[in-house]
Amino acid sequence: MYIPPQREYLYQGQWSVVCDTILIDCLERMKGHIYWDTPLFPSWITLSAAVELKNSVGVVFSEAELDERVEILRKRYKTFKALVGTNGFRWDQPTKQIIASDEMWEKLISKNEFAGAYYHHDEPMFSQLACTFGMNDVKVEGANEVVVISDNTQKVSTEVLEVYEAGVVEDEVTSPMVIPRPPVCRKLFDDGADVTDRESTTKKGMYFIDIGSDGMLGTRFEKGVALPKPPPIVHPEAGPSGRSPHGSSCASNSPITWWPHNFRRPPF
Repeated sequence: MYIPPQREYLYQGQWSVVCDTILIDCLERMKGHIYWDTPLFPSWITLSAAVELKNSVGVVFSEAELDERVEILRKRYKTFKALVGTNGFRWDQPTKQIIASDEMWEKLISKNEFAGAYYHHDEPMFSQLACTFGMNDVKVEGANEVVVISDNTQKVSTEVLEVYEAGVVEDEVTSPMVIPRPPVCRKLFDDGADVTDRESTTKKGMYFIDIGSDGMLGTRFEKGVALPKPPPIVHPEAGPSGRSPHGSSCASNSPITWWPHNFRRPPF
């Protein structure tokens, strides 16, 4: 059985692998930009592809030639996809060949003459063609394997359940009263001795903030400054006080106690 080489099926006239690649890339790019999901392409897309072909390879194609080439590319995709899915044909991707007997090839070519294009070699642009023409195809799953599950379930009894009313219980059952325990206070810190010295630990004096030679701020402490002192509670020139140590006494400041113990009356 003689089968012509693949080139005689796929490329005719000015068409080549480079031209097909430019055309498919343009169709796929334009299709993605405008979200085009119909099988037919508008004329402005094919005319855009014609401009790219002219600028890239210097070949001019008419709109009719481009439309015809798009249909040939679509035919290539569908033929190869149907060939791979036919029983008796196996696609050996490492060697890029279709493995089948001559009888299977003769039977298939008699139905579709264009299938002979893949007798010597597989489709060289199948992935690009699938992205352009096969996005809306329905995925065909393989034969489903039937799994028989053994029935080990137990049958539910269909007997009618008898419902009866329980007798009245006269004895009263009283549960013992449970008294909740008081909450436990947890001690977080040990009891320490009270602080006896509550005076400030700051040295007596005045602090000044100066700018040093390096431009940094620094503190300066002066002790020689006379600080105001609080007035004394007892006058230094007064004698012993005649006040009663008890605040409730009516004679806490009686003049009788001034003489002869005090020679001068205190100023208060």
